[in-house]
This record gives sequence, C-alpha cells and structure tokens, in this order.
Amino acid sequence: MRYTRCLHPSGLVGLVLVLVAPGLSAQGLDPACDLLGADCVRIHQALGANRLVEAATVAERALEAADSPEGADSLAVAQAIDQLVGVRYSLGRGREPATTALAERAVAIRKRVQGESHPELIVSLHNLARLRRQAGDFESSRALTTRALAIAEAQLGAGHAVTAHSLAELSVAQGNASDFAAAADSAQRALDVAEALQPPDPILVAEAANALGAARFCQRDVAGALPLFRRALALYERVQGPNHLMVARTAGNLGMAARIAGDREEGEALLRRALGIYDRVAPGHPNVPANLNSLALIARSRGEYDEARRLWERALETAERAFGDEHPDVAGVLNNLANLRKLTGDYAAAEALLARSLAIRERVRGPEHPEVAQALTNLAAVQVEGGRCVEARASAERALAIREKAVGPDSVQAGQSLLIVGGARLCQGDATGARAAYERAVSIFTRVGSASGADTVGALHGLATALHGQGNLEATAEVYRRSLEEGERRLDHAHPRVGWVLEHYGLLLAQRGDRAGAMEVALRAERIGRDHLRLTCRSLSEREALAYAASRPRGLGDVYKRQVLAKTLPDLP
Repeated sequence: MRYTRCLHPSGLVGLVLVLVAPGLSAQGLDPACDLLGADCVRIHQALGANRLVEAATVAERALEAADSPEGADSLAVAQAIDQLVGVRYSLGRGREPATTALAERAVAIRKRVQGESHPELIVSLHNLARLRRQAGDFESSRALTTRALAIAEAQLGAGHAVTAHSLAELSVAQGNASDFAAAADSAQRALDVAEALQPPDPILVAEAANALGAARFCQRDVAGALPLFRRALALYERVQGPNHLMVARTAGNLGMAARIAGDREEGEALLRRALGIYDRVAPGHPNVPANLNSLALIARSRGEYDEARRLWERALETAERAFGDEHPDVAGVLNNLANLRKLTGDYAAAEALLARSLAIRERVRGPEHPEVAQALTNLAAVQVEGGRCVEARASAERALAIREKAVGPDSVQAGQSLLIVGGARLCQGDATGARAAYERAVSIFTRVGSASGADTVGALHGLATALHGQGNLEATAEVYRRSLEEGERRLDHAHPRVGWVLEHYGLLLAQRGDRAGAMEVALRAERIGRDHLRLTCRSLSEREALAYAASRPRGLGDVYKRQVLAKTLPDLP
C-alpha cells in the first residue's frame, strides 16, 4: 500500500510509503484461507519466509482449484483471490488489469454471499483500495477504506485489532489524497487501539507507528516522525527478522526521514539496506522507486550528478513499470530528474521532463491542485533559465494564482511563486513589475518566515536586480548588502547563492567607481564559482562538463569581463 506524496522543504517532491503485508497477525487480521486446505498453510509459510513468487504460485493454484463452474461464486474463490492479490501487489504486479479484476470479483462475491457488512469483506476492500491507489485513483481508495472502517467499528467494535488495522489503512488513503491532518488523526487512533490490545500485537503497533510517522513526515514534522519509524523498525526486526519486506519498508521510511533531518550517512545506509532486501525478495515492489529517489537526492547533494542521474533513471523505469505512465509517483521522479538536468545546464531536456510531469499532475490531481502549482513553478524556473520569458511568465503567474487560492496570498508558498514571477518579469525586461513581485515576497518571508534561507536571499537579490534595472543604484547597493548578510547567516559563506549575489554586487560597485571593493568582491565570487564548478563537473562526462560550464548564464567570464569590470579592472586570475 502506497503512502503519500509530500513536498520536501527544498520543494522537490519525495515519496513516503506504507506497506501492509497480506497476513499480519493472529488477532483476526489474516485474510481467511481455511477453505483452501493445505494451500493455505503453504501460502503463509512462503510469505513468512519472504518467498513471494512461491506464495503467488500456490495462491494461483488454489484459485484454479476453487474456481470450478459449481464454485465460481464461492467463498473459497474469494479467499484465494485475497491471497493472490496481496502477493501480486508486493511483487509489483498490482497494476495489471487482471489483478484489479480479481480484487473487484472478490468484493462482489463477498457482498453476494456474506452481505454488505460482513467483517471478512474488510480484507477484500483493503486489497482493492491498494490497487486503486497504485493506479492513482486516490479518492476511490479513500472511499473503500472509509467503508472498511465503518464495517469494522460496527461489527467488531472501536477497540478491536481489525479496527486498528482499518484506521491505519484509512490513514494511508487520506495521505495519498494530501489530507495529512486527517491521516495523522487516523494513524494516532490506530496506535492508541493497538497499544491497548490484550494480548499486545507488536506487528499491529509497528504498522500504526509507521503510519503515524509517515503522516507526521508529510506534515514536515520530521522530528516527530523519526522516533515512530525507529520504534516500528525495531518491532518488525524483532518479530519478523532482519530481511523481511516490512523491515525494508520501514528502514526506507526511516532513511528518508534521516536524510531530511541532516544525517545523510544514516539515511543512505538505511535506504541501501531497504533496497537490498527489495532486490532479493521483490525487485518490482512499488516501494523501490522511493528508495532510489532518496538515494539520488543524497548523491546530488554531494555533487555526484552522474550517480544521481543513474538512480533517477532507474527510479523512473521502475515507477513506470509499477504504476504506469500517468501516475503521480512517475511525475515526482520526472520532476527530480528535470531539476538535475537544469543543474547541469540542459534546459531543453529539463523543460520537456517538467512539461510531462505537469501534464500528469493536471490529469490526476486537477488543474488547481497545489501539486500542479509546484510543477508550474518548477517549469517556470527552467523556462527563465532557458530564456523562454513569455512562457515562464504564464507558468509562474498561473502557479501564483493557484497557491493564493489554495493556501492564501500571504503564505510561504505564495512567496515562493512570487520569486519565479519576479524572475519571469525581469526576463521580459519589466523591472517595475518584477520589483512589485519581489517586494511582496520579501515582505512575506520577513513576516511569516521560510524554512529555506535561500528563499529570502533569492527575494532580496531579485529586488536588488529590479531596482538596478530602474536605475536606483543606492537602493540596489543596500539591498545587496542585506542579501549577503542573510545568505552568510542562513546558508554559508561559500554557498553558490552567496557567490551569485557577490557577482552582481561586484558589478554594481564597479559601476559606481569603487574599484578596490569591486575587485575584492569579484575575487571572492570567483573562488566560490570555481569551487562550485569543480564540484559539479567532477562527476560529469567531459562533454557534459564543457556544456555545463559554457551554459552558466552568470559565469564571471561573461558577467565581469564582457560587461563592466573589463573596463575598470585587470583580468581576473
């Protein structure tokens, strides 16, 4: 079962996952298979030993045996289907039309034979909900899990193990629908019920803790998510051993959270551990793209762009195979791969990838969803870099309108869109319009705050550029100084964005006749730029490195030597 799409603080889409295995515990949570005889035992033995292909083979044989003309609508058929669908999902075969048809058939059989409110219908509803999520139909998944919970509460009671399990499943569906507050509430209720059970069920506690950790992660409460993931992982390891799929799922979640919390080493170790289990047990599992995505983000943060590209290309191939071409998880990988292409100066490839990502989000989420706004913002940024100013302005202003309507005109998200709006207006030579956008963004980040110091630095730098375009050099100098102070305080003295501000500040000083100040600033910017270029190009091929260096629109050779400093200063070393 997939858990949801979250926006990382960087604005890049990441993936967080929750998986529930076909069999869970002895408290009424196992899909019943007593009518399958010895095959029932063989299926559960294979699942317990992580032999998923064997479990699928036995389940298919059990279904074939039960599905006689006389027993086509029997409960034995429904039981065999429930077993088979769960295993196929874990093997990455959940999006096959035949698998969905089987899940729908099991629901129909149970309704006819047992009625609309029988507790055993819950298992079939959950199976179908997972497949609908995998196909990107999040609202249908949410409706199915809501119905399953209603049956559990009415037939078994609020404190039953099956109710706790149903609450965890509902949390997953709510998260996929981007309702993170509701997801956290359902997961907390699941954990409360699981902890109160007598005798205790450690697997159910682990499931609920993992679901709550995922919801908090998506609410950007990483500190709250980490201990929940650690608790779930320890329980799964103790009960199911170190190489179980549930261990892989939770280790992957913990690795993603550790990366966001700043511990890249722990994050990478956990993610690689999870990927190793999947590769051995279920290489087509729907969770694999998420692990590859996070490993690629770690590689990119180290400047290992070639490795990041390899991981993202593998993630894209795996996601397309698991979910099809039109799924939000595919859009997320396309987005991250596009950002990598932008970093290496390949704006045309980046724009094509982002356009495809946007189209998927519009079809799946609707034209005014916040994820569409993020996709438009990313697309506009690439269009600005590539000099496609008219297209950039249209993309950026549409993104701003969506965010203003969805989260308010004074939200951090609106401020982030204003940065791109300002850049697009500058791209068109509209300094006055750009100034208005950047002033509003600075005001929002000052009043509301921003998780990223880069936002404030970018807003101040954009405002300085707009003021310079209006000829107000005194105000421009003051804003550049503010931007540098903010960058050095919130980012780092050698951060590329600080070097970016220094480049333009040096130009201004040279224009104003401050040769010594311009030289000092230019040399510092040159050092930062060279360090960044060296870090970026060390993992690229020779052709890619040369293309990247040539594409840098603000390279010192272009900015200083061709514009101002060549007139007033000696050549830079």
